[in-house]
Amino acid sequence: MNSRRKTNPTAFGRNLLQLLAVCALCACDKQAVYHNFHSLPSEGWSKQDTVVFDVTVPDSQTNYRLDIEIRNTNRYPYQDIGLGLCYCGPGISQTTTDSLHYILADRQGHWKGEGWGGLYQTRFPAGTIRIDSAGTYRLKLIHTLPNETLPGINDIGIRLVRQAGGSYPHQSAEK
Repeated sequence: MNSRRKTNPTAFGRNLLQLLAVCALCACDKQAVYHNFHSLPSEGWSKQDTVVFDVTVPDSQTNYRLDIEIRNTNRYPYQDIGLGLCYCGPGISQTTTDSLHYILADRQGHWKGEGWGGLYQTRFPAGTIRIDSAGTYRLKLIHTLPNETLPGINDIGIRLVRQAGGSYPHQSAEK
């Protein structure tokens, strides 16, 4: 006796589409107002290369959480990375700068990010930015490691998320 279950291709296709639609809706983050990556040269991230993001912010009088996202490969030679962040825009009288330090791998060399095939992506909190005026803000990132060219960093990105309230600690130095 053959106990194989017969499948209806139309029902299967409909169920698959419904599943994909649910996944797409869950993946959408309505609070994120900006999320973008910049690819870096395959030979590495030069100390002279500043990664620039021009972000148009639609709201004013709002706190935004800033996340930094890094995509690295097994060619990256360190456990951690140091970054310099500066940003300016409407209503900010001076360019604000921050020093950021993130751990990409544990002591055994296992990457903390998610990924496969030798490419890993990790998201790190970078603090809260208070936006008092809608408009275009410029955010710049540099690496602060001593290497002239830093291998193994494929892409660097930022994600700006509207916050309902509160903020996380953020140390800033005005320049």
